[in-house]
Amino acid sequence: MNRVLYEFNTKNNSQSWNINAYTITSISGDDLILHPSSNSNIKIEGNIIPSISEKYNLGNSNNKIRYIYVNQINGDVSGNLYGNASSSTKLERIIKIGGVDFTGEHNINLPGVNIIGNQDTGGNAATATRLRKSLRLGGINFDGTKDISLAGVNIIGNQDTTGNAATTTRLKSNIYIGGVHFDGTKSINLPGVNEAGIMGTQGIASRAIELYYRPQIGGMVFNGIDNIDLPGVNIEGTQNTSGKAGSIGSLINDNSYANITLKENDINYVGLNHNFDAH
Repeated sequence: MNRVLYEFNTKNNSQSWNINAYTITSISGDDLILHPSSNSNIKIEGNIIPSISEKYNLGNSNNKIRYIYVNQINGDVSGNLYGNASSSTKLERIIKIGGVDFTGEHNINLPGVNIIGNQDTGGNAATATRLRKSLRLGGINFDGTKDISLAGVNIIGNQDTTGNAATTTRLKSNIYIGGVHFDGTKSINLPGVNEAGIMGTQGIASRAIELYYRPQIGGMVFNGIDNIDLPGVNIEGTQNTSGKAGSIGSLINDNSYANITLKENDINYVGLNHNFDAH
């Protein structure tokens, strides 16, 4: 049978039907094909009712209907539905609430919540109305349920603040650094250190690179930086040893000579008889 294509409009010609004038029950031997209008919609007023129950399909596996918008579905729906239902009688999968299975079908009871028992509440709550263990702040009990006042902080009184703060903006006692007052609130400059001037450095340093005063050793100036050589000691020359020894003033007083050896507390003498003076 040859397919006849009709246009549903009001032109009422040989290949079109006036939709207001006809009630279509079937077109013998062929499908009823509805072509969408220019806005891609097919509008049907009333119900789509098959002549025999559960015999006809709306679309098929090759020609699927893209979207169906309905107000109400009566009867069962089989197959997979995608999206989020506004309500449901049962969750798709079982979850546990407080260790108790929950499907959404009926109420559950939680031990330690709405029935007698212990609920494992290990961990830390993000917020709480009361601390599990009371604390003492400034000697005042605090459990988080109400405000407290601290003497010397927000009410008149003295607060025991003995101890040492890790940091502070001002030192309790003023100190002097290099003779300059310092309380910790601002930097200071020290004459002879980071600015021009002379710093009093009375005292003895345990070590120094250079001696402030330049002593003489064996008549040689010594500054503590450079080595010195002493004539008659580590270089050739004569060392002036005039003067009196601290332990012996004069030993031979008659201008003679003799061989004398000093060893610890003994004096060994080899030579002529002489007069000795001991001072």
